Amino acid sequence: MIAPEPSPSPSPLVAQVAAPTPPPAPVAQVVEMAPVQAPAPASKTIPASAVQYLVPPAPVYSRISARMKESGKALIRVYIDETGMPRNAQLATSTGFTRLDDAALAAVRNCRFKPYLENGVAVAAWAVIPIEFELPK
Repeated sequence: MIAPEPSPSPSPLVAQVAAPTPPPAPVAQVVEMAPVQAPAPASKTIPASAVQYLVPPAPVYSRISARMKESGKALIRVYIDETGMPRNAQLATSTGFTRLDDAALAAVRNCRFKPYLENGVAVAAWAVIPIEFELPK
């Protein structure tokens, strides 16, 4: 029987040096971001009496709210752009009931306004719109 030949062992005088590895190349990281609605610029606030509607607010009084006798007045702060479109609506004062507050916000978002004019030029502005929820007596 033939014995396998022993594998040559490295000479103790020869050091094995690994070739240096180059540093990894920088990786470009791509981050996709969702489109962000730019906040409306801080501009003037017009009084509620200066607001004119093309399509007035029509809040929906839910049956549940009516059955539970929920009522109140919400104040909605809305940014109206130069074309009369509501661009940003925020709850300024709550009715105390989430359903009514949501209905008030939806009503103002569905409004269409006459553009606010200053010296004959349409100007974007904030306005506070009162929305009243009152049960018939």
